[in-house]
Amino acid sequence: MRLNSRLGMVLSGLAGLVLPLSFSPFNLFPVAPLSVAILFAVWTQVPARRAFLCGWLYGLACFGFGVFWIHESFQFNRIAIGWALLLTGLLVMFLALYPAIVGYAVRRLGVENRRYQLLLLMPAAWVLAEWVRGWFFTGFTWLQLGYSQVGSPLQSLLPVGGIYAASWAVAVSAGLILLGLREPGRKRWLWLAALASMWIGGWLLGTVKWTEPEGDAH
Repeated sequence: MRLNSRLGMVLSGLAGLVLPLSFSPFNLFPVAPLSVAILFAVWTQVPARRAFLCGWLYGLACFGFGVFWIHESFQFNRIAIGWALLLTGLLVMFLALYPAIVGYAVRRLGVENRRYQLLLLMPAAWVLAEWVRGWFFTGFTWLQLGYSQVGSPLQSLLPVGGIYAASWAVAVSAGLILLGLREPGRKRWLWLAALASMWIGGWLLGTVKWTEPEGDAH
């Protein structure tokens, strides 16, 4: 099945546009796996070059909405607002290359097994891209998926595996959502049960106290 090209691009852009709603100050954490699930769904139904374009549109919408405020940082020494907006636009276009490259890479590899794509390949490639984005050119860590889960059951992964463990859990959740929607019969419920187990497990992990106060605080 091949998704209509225009529809795929529109869905990718809309999915990227809503992703920042999962971060502060909105804190709508369920939006993150749903947004990524839409992008993953598009990627599984388009060829590599189209996956690159859809990933880039996703990134443009996501970073365009999520980091538009950064133009104020460029306005040092009274730099003109036009130049500040231009620099911000260039930054957004550059950052959008990360999801674009992920989409191209996972489709270029030619792995057609849907489960491997959604649960192994795409989450791993996404986290790798976030890691590279976190240090390349001094790094830019805004809008990494893991940060969207502050306040959610998955935040319990932060003290255990760091931000990338939480990002991986969000990406895997997206894959489980898709499998739960696509698989027929009982398999559907197995994938949804796996999704519920991940989030319940995160909640249970959150009950563990990793540190304790030592000595008299006064």
